[in-house]
Amino acid sequence: MLPHGGIVQVSVFDSTVPRPSGEASAVVVVEVRDTGTGTDAITMCRMFEPFYTTKGDSGTGLGLAVVQQLVSASGGFLEVESSLGHGTVVRVCLPAAYEGGQAGGQVAGRPAR
Repeated sequence: MLPHGGIVQVSVFDSTVPRPSGEASAVVVVEVRDTGTGTDAITMCRMFEPFYTTKGDSGTGLGLAVVQQLVSASGGFLEVESSLGHGTVVRVCLPAAYEGGQAGGQVAGRPAR
């Protein structure tokens, strides 16, 4: 939350993540970073539970639960970093789709790193 203003930064980049086999998988990352109030450990543990909300009567608690289901159904995963007073970083990591369907090709029009 940014109750007193702040900065929200959105970045998109390609990366790799290790697989259980030891090989690396290419992913596209959408990262949302803010300078807000951050969140506590209890909320971090529960934030993806359906109907869990920190917004009282004004929230349904479905937003992050739905996002997690959609990302998971797409073969991806979410990463969240947050601590009270230090803002939050959320990363949506999705499998990279290569032009021409071949690994080592272009990801989103750029060479894969």
